[in-house]
Amino acid sequence: MKKLLTALLCGAAVLLSADVLKEWNFKEAKVPGLQYPYGNITYRISPEVKTPEGDPAGEFVIKKVAKDPVAWSLMIGFVSEQNLTPGMKCRYSFQIRADREGKAMSSCIQQDSPWKTIGNSPKEFSVSKEWRTVTREFTVNGDFNCAVRTPTIMVGALPEGTTVYIGSVKMERISAEK
Repeated sequence: MKKLLTALLCGAAVLLSADVLKEWNFKEAKVPGLQYPYGNITYRISPEVKTPEGDPAGEFVIKKVAKDPVAWSLMIGFVSEQNLTPGMKCRYSFQIRADREGKAMSSCIQQDSPWKTIGNSPKEFSVSKEWRTVTREFTVNGDFNCAVRTPTIMVGALPEGTTVYIGSVKMERISAEK
């Protein structure tokens, strides 16, 4: 029994271990790598809302939506230089809530043209007034030695006037190859 428990704990430690490739937080007004459409979304560190851990949250207010809004018509991106290789297993995670219920998406994509989606990274999720952590594990499907949005959070399907709060954002490597 003791050997089985030890084996299970060791296996769990291996599964949970990861190398942090990049982490973003809102402890400073300027967040390196943060990108959003300045004319359509306003940003500040929320003076009232904190994450469940008591950390500062980014406050993003949707000021203008597309004529025919879809999730990817407004994106909040977290950009970093990465060297992602085929078969690498990665995970992104972030905390999010909003002032109303709605649907959003997230994904990892190339920062520049042709803006390829990286592996099976897209994820649809719901937002509400409650904090949630969105997590997606995916396998890299090509060589991406470039700037990537890891992740980009797509909020274009949310109505004009929606306030979205984002807490810590993290991109991790789970394993180097298949």
